[in-house]
Amino acid sequence: MGANWTRPDRLRCQWRAVVDRWPTLKADQTISANHSLALAA
Repeated sequence: MGANWTRPDRLRCQWRAVVDRWPTLKADQTISANHSLALAA
């Protein structure tokens, strides 16, 4: 039973970390995409 209680908590923490990093990841993707376009052009 204890494992069942800790697992959702850990998932929630991981999810929050991903959500917190999401804007940064999105910005990195946009920057790298623009960089690739600039190199191609």
